Amino acid sequence: MGKGDLDWDSIWYGTTGATSEDWHSGVDGIEHTVSIYSITSFGVDYLVGGYSAKAWVSKGGFVYTEEGETDENFLFNLTSGLYFKTDTPQDQCEKTQTFDRFDHFATFGCGSDLKGGTYVLGKPGDAYEGFYSSGGGGSYLEDGNIVTGKGSPETAARVNSLETFSFRTAQFVPPTSASAPSTIALFALGFLGLIACRFKK
Repeated sequence: MGKGDLDWDSIWYGTTGATSEDWHSGVDGIEHTVSIYSITSFGVDYLVGGYSAKAWVSKGGFVYTEEGETDENFLFNLTSGLYFKTDTPQDQCEKTQTFDRFDHFATFGCGSDLKGGTYVLGKPGDAYEGFYSSGGGGSYLEDGNIVTGKGSPETAARVNSLETFSFRTAQFVPPTSASAPSTIALFALGFLGLIACRFKK
């Protein structure tokens, strides 16, 4: 990640049958997330996914790299050790980071480089059994797909589960409400009160 020590939290986990609306209810509005799919392709299990710097939303569409903005997003295959990141975007397709909509799970790229299915996770009867990855002219994959890396420009797989994590840096200090005194402040006031009572006696 290149962000030093990170504190990870699992903010959503679902298996076959979970809905995209369930997923969005757990992840929407949260920046810096990593979504990891457990999939089975041709009898082999893989852990694949992507990192999104921007928050997911239910009402949206394609999210693009804006002018002067750096696209921090990337895709990965933890099982094979593969890593995919966009170069300097040259056209609209290459500028596509994610696709945000209530009926989609974590979806990355134009075409889609990684699509975790729609409506129901691992939906039976789905043409791609809930998972699809395509390269060649996409945002992250020049050719091949996220499962094999090279070779076939696209692949399908069965989704077993999806888990999304968020992180905060180790240096992060949770903000305290200005309207409520902090624990330290209350302790200090109490301590001063005891001292005052002692001097009074």
